[in-house]
Amino acid sequence: NYAFLCTILSFYSSFATPSIYNKGQDITSIAKEIIDMREPVTDSSGMVIGWIKYYEIPLDKVESGQFTVSARDYYPPNNTFYDNLYINVE
Repeated sequence: NYAFLCTILSFYSSFATPSIYNKGQDITSIAKEIIDMREPVTDSSGMVIGWIKYYEIPLDKVESGQFTVSARDYYPPNNTFYDNLYINVE
C-alpha cells in the first residue's frame, strides 16, 4: 500500500526537488516520483513556471503524524519554504 503526495514547485525552488520528512525523519529517498503524472504550472500567458509533482510513499515505511515538504529558494537569500500536513497512516 502506498500514500500519494502532491507538491507544487516553481522554478524558483532549488532544482525543483523537495525534501520530504515524516515526524522529522528524512524520507526523501523512499518517496518515488511518479514521472508520468508530472504536470506543468503555467502563468496567465501560458509560460511554464513550475511543476506539479506526485510521489508515492510506501505506507509500511512511515508513521501517522506530521509530514513536511521543504524546498530551498534558488535565488539569494536562499530561503527554505515548508509545508506541513498531518496524515493518519492505517
